[in-house]
Amino acid sequence: MENSPIQQVTDSTIECCLRNSFFADMLQEIIPLDQRNKFLKKFSELKYPVVPEGDTVLAQQFPNVTSLSLDIGEFGCSALPVVFETFPKLKRLGLSGTCSFSSFSGLHKATIISHVEDGWPIERIPRRKSIMDFIELEVITFGMYFDIDPDMILYCLPSVPNLRQISFYWNESLSVPLLRDSVGHLERIVIIISKNDKDALEDVIVQVGEMLPNTCVRYIEL
Repeated sequence: MENSPIQQVTDSTIECCLRNSFFADMLQEIIPLDQRNKFLKKFSELKYPVVPEGDTVLAQQFPNVTSLSLDIGEFGCSALPVVFETFPKLKRLGLSGTCSFSSFSGLHKATIISHVEDGWPIERIPRRKSIMDFIELEVITFGMYFDIDPDMILYCLPSVPNLRQISFYWNESLSVPLLRDSVGHLERIVIIISKNDKDALEDVIVQVGEMLPNTCVRYIEL
């Protein structure tokens, strides 16, 4: 029997543009390499932790998709778990939008701190699915509106096993020593800084050059 368009999907990149706390109004055009069939599917809201029972769309997996970019107002606590279940083979992931530490890590900070103080390795602390479950992920690009938290760098990113590169916008809660100690092992780190902040962040830029030889600083107009 001939495969369905879903089973024939081979595109490596899907761009999902998320608005108003929805995961997506629809999965945009997926065009298999061997045919021009177009496939559209509606996804459920991700702002809320409960996924409707019997939702066959969310049960569908796209194992051939290796690159995904998400632009959303706010990532709810079920956002990354659903992305993980739907796209299990991601190698590149773009995240733009506000995201709490608990939505990113699958844990509350107090829970992590108490378990770590008791000697638990972060990987063994019971939690929801999170960024740390993306075992094939190699590149994460954090967009302008993703305000990366120091604890995301400290507790989460080192536990993404195949991560090679991150890109993010600098914010005042971060420090170069934190990056060196937590993600200094990565092949490449891209830090994005507004040209207007270049002079004010001169000390940071000097530290980056001294402590993180694997890092590129990009200056952009904001």
